Amino acid sequence: MRQPFEHVGPSAVSVLRGSRSPASWVHWTQIGILVLLLELALWTTALSREVFSLSALIWVLATSIVPGRSATRLGLTSSGFRRSIWVISASAAVASLFVCTAWLLGGLHPAFGARTTSYAYLGYALWAVIQQFILQSYLFVRFESLFADSKKAVLACAILFAFVHIPNPVLTLATFAGGLAFCEMFRRYRNLYSVGIAHALLGIALAVSVPSTFHHDMRVGIGFIHPPAIPSIVPESP
Repeated sequence: MRQPFEHVGPSAVSVLRGSRSPASWVHWTQIGILVLLLELALWTTALSREVFSLSALIWVLATSIVPGRSATRLGLTSSGFRRSIWVISASAAVASLFVCTAWLLGGLHPAFGARTTSYAYLGYALWAVIQQFILQSYLFVRFESLFADSKKAVLACAILFAFVHIPNPVLTLATFAGGLAFCEMFRRYRNLYSVGIAHALLGIALAVSVPSTFHHDMRVGIGFIHPPAIPSIVPESP
């Protein structure tokens, strides 16, 4: 008979076995508030958007620091990076394929609109790492505890990652597939940096290769339905 946690790494076994705690409602509350703040930020404009975005960031930081989870569990150490370096290499290869194909077809274009600058790409790369922190170090570790099953946590995170990219069909599909892959890599190697770099490479490749008419300059939420009058130079989404 298959033993419990047979396919789960030893570093995660103790986490999963102690997951059925009476405090599970705390995790659900933290996740619910974060999703609400993100949705409010995505579906509002001007000052309201900035307030909700800042509130979401503060909420993530505050509820990550207070419980005192270890840096290893959050994927913030160098542990697993060497074993997961292939994730970066594979992502670079796929990204190169996208870019080369678009170049050969004459379809390369600025990632986030006509006024995109080099700083926007650097900003996107940083934002990709931040998104992976939210997805992995925040959401994944909580779903892992709630479900006592790291594979169910992978699926839950991928669904939620795709949900916040509605109504952009390209990004909704891409983030569901990417969420499955990124979370599975995090589940195996418990390293944030490799999946963050992979996200940045693939996201930029998608942005410059797929026609803007499909991904609407990578906008989601209200920005997808009502694009700004002046093209944005800062990415709004993954």
